Amino acid sequence: MATETTAKDLEQRLMELLGELRYMEVEDLDQACLNMAGMLEGASIETFENTGLMTNDAGLAIQLANGSKFQLTIAEA
Repeated sequence: MATETTAKDLEQRLMELLGELRYMEVEDLDQACLNMAGMLEGASIETFENTGLMTNDAGLAIQLANGSKFQLTIAEA
């Protein structure tokens, strides 16, 4: 049985990955990618535009293999 992934889980993994990437040597990137790949294995990831989402925002629509769905909006601050 697949475990449910919450928005908080995805937020935390992305925060950890982006935080680690700032300080990583090129050789260490493989492990960071593998850690995130476990969560994203079997996922569908599309841009908002490609999914036909009615928005002017940039972002990604993510559906994990366990059926959890997320929208990641990318906004310039």
